Amino acid sequence: MEGDLHLLDTIDELENLGSPQHTGVQDSVSNEETQENVHAKKPRKRTSAVWDHFAEVEVGGVTKNQCQWCKSKFTKSKSSSTTTLSRHLQSCFKYIGAKKKQKLLLVDGSEDADGANIVSNFNYDEGKVRDFCLT
Repeated sequence: MEGDLHLLDTIDELENLGSPQHTGVQDSVSNEETQENVHAKKPRKRTSAVWDHFAEVEVGGVTKNQCQWCKSKFTKSKSSSTTTLSRHLQSCFKYIGAKKKQKLLLVDGSEDADGANIVSNFNYDEGKVRDFCLT
């Protein structure tokens, strides 16, 4: 009885020899793909602060850098230099306006429990003033 079980195990092993699991072909393909992924070169990290204000967009199959403030598009250089982009930020009126926003103090006529006036921040908005003047 024990000899018959051993014979059945041997027959099962012989039948499974032709399967991809036992040939090692599948394993070697997986190992080669893993090794290629390990040795792939990683892209360099962007360290310039300019990249906080630009996004890469695809225009007609060409990748360009787009200003997030004024939506101007610039051709992407091969060396990823940021000189053109930083010069643009120095003259981009929307960026300059957002960076140097003037704050005004608004003093309410109401007084605090201590008798002091309440002071809060006020942002000048040209659109609101225009709407107010037109009404």
